Amino acid sequence: MLFEPVGAGANASAYKAWREDQGRRLFVVKVLRHDLPLTEERIQALLGEGEIHSRIAHHRNLPDYGGHGNEDGEYYYAAEFIPGERLKHRFAREGKMRQDVVLKLAADLLAAFQHILEHGFLYRDVHVGNVIVRPDGTAVLVDFGLTEPVDVAAAKKHEAFADGAAAFIPPERVLRSGENEASIVYSLGMLMYLLLTGGDCVKASDVVKAALRHIGARLAVTHNQMPGCSDDVVNLIARMTKPDPAERFQSFHEALDAVSRIRS
Repeated sequence: MLFEPVGAGANASAYKAWREDQGRRLFVVKVLRHDLPLTEERIQALLGEGEIHSRIAHHRNLPDYGGHGNEDGEYYYAAEFIPGERLKHRFAREGKMRQDVVLKLAADLLAAFQHILEHGFLYRDVHVGNVIVRPDGTAVLVDFGLTEPVDVAAAKKHEAFADGAAAFIPPERVLRSGENEASIVYSLGMLMYLLLTGGDCVKASDVVKAALRHIGARLAVTHNQMPGCSDDVVNLIARMTKPDPAERFQSFHEALDAVSRIRS
């Protein structure tokens, strides 16, 4: 039963709901917005997200799958309601965060990326709006709208412009050359830079210019840009955000090992 609106996106509105058959367990249910034309593209985008989530098993850093389909003419996709706070709201309230907090969030997100990868998919929508922080500090990754099968993500793209939040997209998405684990490591590095410094690494007056700056040869993280951060953390972010994907960590495991060494 839907009982409380919790937000709206470009394609769907979201509501908090409970299921009687699961002891009134709480879920977030996305339904297609009624103020937009009902098109096959919109239907498939919503149901496709639900289908991908349905193939990913339970993990502590992901919401549980809650169902998707059509009921009484209403297309829907449901996922576990995660108690906590969106990272974007916490960042807006607190500004830059402590190194230990950011490293813990990064470790949680890398674990989530790896779990999704092991089920055949690449998560491609890293940004502050898609992370919920539980009261105990655990990060939970949400929103599978841009998640793709690994082989599809790796293929060259032909669309005119790159999807995703411009401040965090990897250069290869702008170049449409195909993405892999190193691409998502780049996006996470950009997110960590934001949380550690209080500002985006890539700054521009509009979305197009921001996206194009990711392929600029002069883009590089330095100690001067990250005052108060340890050498180890600056070097970590610098490697994660190299414009050339071959110079980054090549896997989520490799990146997580580097984060774990700094945390220990």
